[in-house]
Amino acid sequence: MDLYSATKNSEGVWGDVTNLGADVNTNMNELFPHIGHQGNLFYSSNYCGSCPEGKDLDIYVAQQNDGGNWKKFGTLGTPFNSG
Repeated sequence: MDLYSATKNSEGVWGDVTNLGADVNTNMNELFPHIGHQGNLFYSSNYCGSCPEGKDLDIYVAQQNDGGNWKKFGTLGTPFNSG
């Protein structure tokens, strides 16, 4: 499962759907996206890097750069995520 975005124009028409890219999406599952009040993207992933079968879902945060691309900032760490 990957995260995607689409933009709605002023006439209420949705644009093309775009994958958020490899910095956010992994070979595991990214779920439950939410844009915070400061524009940060919060989402869950069971990505582990060196764990071939993944791990429990942790909360990650990403920020959008000036070019509109999302860059992973990191996890929320404990106590929000597992140790």
